[in-house]
Amino acid sequence: MAPRVWLEVADARAAARELTASGIVLLDQPFAVATGWSVEIADPWGNVLGFTDYTKRPELGRRP
Repeated sequence: MAPRVWLEVADARAAARELTASGIVLLDQPFAVATGWSVEIADPWGNVLGFTDYTKRPELGRRP
């Protein structure tokens, strides 16, 4: 299994659109998680980088 690192973003679906517009291939379409939405990409070495938001549970996310 590849290592995974998830980073919090304000809007994971918007991040997915920006990544795609930049030519980065998503591993899959954004998917719902308990706290909001997530999307993943892989770097050239197979490590998985995820972007997740807390739109469903903002109280659990980092404060701006």
